[in-house]
Amino acid sequence: MLVGLGTTGSSEAQVAFNDIAAAAGIGGDFYSGTTNHGSGVNWLDYNNDGWPDLLMVNGEGYDCLLYRNEGDGTFSDQSALLPVIDTDLELTHSAFADYDNDGDVDLYIGVAATRYGPDGPTNILLKNLWMENGGATVPGQPLFVDVAAAAGVQQLANPPLGALLGYETFTLGWVDFDRDGCVDLFVGSMAWDLGGDVANTNTLYRNKCDGTFEDVTIASGLTDGGANWLRPTLAFAAGRAEHTGGGLALLYVVEPGDFQHWLGVEEIAREEGVSKAKAVFRLFRRRLKKLGFENMQPEEIIREGNKADTILALIEQDADIAVLVLGASKDPSGPGPLVSMLAAGKYTAEFPIPITIVPGTLSDEEIQALA
Repeated sequence: MLVGLGTTGSSEAQVAFNDIAAAAGIGGDFYSGTTNHGSGVNWLDYNNDGWPDLLMVNGEGYDCLLYRNEGDGTFSDQSALLPVIDTDLELTHSAFADYDNDGDVDLYIGVAATRYGPDGPTNILLKNLWMENGGATVPGQPLFVDVAAAAGVQQLANPPLGALLGYETFTLGWVDFDRDGCVDLFVGSMAWDLGGDVANTNTLYRNKCDGTFEDVTIASGLTDGGANWLRPTLAFAAGRAEHTGGGLALLYVVEPGDFQHWLGVEEIAREEGVSKAKAVFRLFRRRLKKLGFENMQPEEIIREGNKADTILALIEQDADIAVLVLGASKDPSGPGPLVSMLAAGKYTAEFPIPITIVPGTLSDEEIQALA
């Protein structure tokens, strides 16, 4: 439906909207969405003529559509300018930006791959070749090409789950977060495993200003990256506790925000932190059952403060804590700030109990052999 703005004939000014889709030449198309989202619609000037054109991604079984604004209130179907996109895919969202600063707008499209798996299909980055073509289209050739793999923005899910059933991109957006003149990309997805567990994966891609992107999610502080290594850490700690006749304690530290002058905001942030901790514990309880620890009842502890100081304080208060198990990140930049601080930083010499560090790359079989 395309809605036009009009006024009524009464003496008082009133606004009325009329459906002008058919008259504008974009009526009669069918749009489908089997997942919990609306199809992505964007107004964008793909050919730099000053008139906003219309892109509509679609659900499974239906093609994406691109309409060119003719500047006279009508549109013409230019969907042939898009590359062939598998109609078996459920497309969820779209957002445009000139990511390569060449003077025309490009498109990023999210995919819901609920029937596939962790290797794809992946999200889509459509590079606009308008400027490369000299400000024109080439007859018989698409104007947009998918460069997601070459650019490094495929968004393959890597949550703390078992064998993946699939994943879905729920939200995405372009923003130049580091103000270097090259627009960056944020993508938020959700993944499901075969057992029904769900996890979110947020990714921040930094534009390297050369047509490619790098994943700076962990480095930027957007997430602590725990989704990449908590699962093997939990499996090792639970297995070790069972084999030694001990118990398992899970600690979640809510770090205080810088809201001293905004007490209401500080309280909300604290409540959100506690809610997140409880959600993580629920996920861990389900994971323990799937790992075969049905009868294990871990102690769940939520504290607020600096992570390292809070861990030390808890160990001093509870003499039954004999070993601290930490997960090491898969990130090539290092094992993670907490591991670096406790295992190789200023706390190392004074730490009162042994520390076991579990690599995030270990499989379930390797974990069972070690525990």
